[in-house]
Amino acid sequence: MASSPVLPPNRHVPFKKGGWGAALLTVLGAVATFLTAFYIHTKTYRHPTDLMMRTYPHADASHGASAGTHGGTPTGHSTAPAATPAPAH
Repeated sequence: MASSPVLPPNRHVPFKKGGWGAALLTVLGAVATFLTAFYIHTKTYRHPTDLMMRTYPHADASHGASAGTHGGTPTGHSTAPAATPAPAH
């Protein structure tokens, strides 16, 4: 059976400082990563109901399409009336 060593009653055990620098560097790196992600999030996030999110399909004024459409419809197909078939005799 293993037992812990018993120290004499008045023996001084020195404090070991090893590892605190690496721990501090790790914590600072995690905080910096969190702050960077939060900054990017605040600059780029758009709520799903935000009107700026309605950009697809892209409207281009130089092509003469109305806002939010390509060629007159959201799918890009023209809205020309279908040809009517000739009446059968």
